[in-house]
Amino acid sequence: MRVLMSLATGSLAVPFVSLSHAWARPITQADLDHKSICWQGDVVERYTADGKFISSTEGPGTWRIGDKLSWFWTLDKYPGVTFSGDEWMNDDGTVTYVGSVPGNDQINVTGEFCNR
Repeated sequence: MRVLMSLATGSLAVPFVSLSHAWARPITQADLDHKSICWQGDVVERYTADGKFISSTEGPGTWRIGDKLSWFWTLDKYPGVTFSGDEWMNDDGTVTYVGSVPGNDQINVTGEFCNR
């Protein structure tokens, strides 16, 4: 997840925007299994069916989907830290994440499925 990481640790500031989730749907495991998301900032995350992912900027980690839009993830390089937020599919097929990332308690970022 994580252009999130590079945006959180870089100099780019991303303002939080309050969004209505009424026009979106929760992301599912089937949406992510064996797929990649290219996030803003050229960060690519590849997801596997066993709840693991690898970020092009932050390395390996784990992910799981909670209730409704909730999303929880960890990074191997930050043992014992769980990041969380809301992640959903937009009507146009893009994915939005609003939540915590390394170095930032709140970020709002959008990505799209890609073949990288």
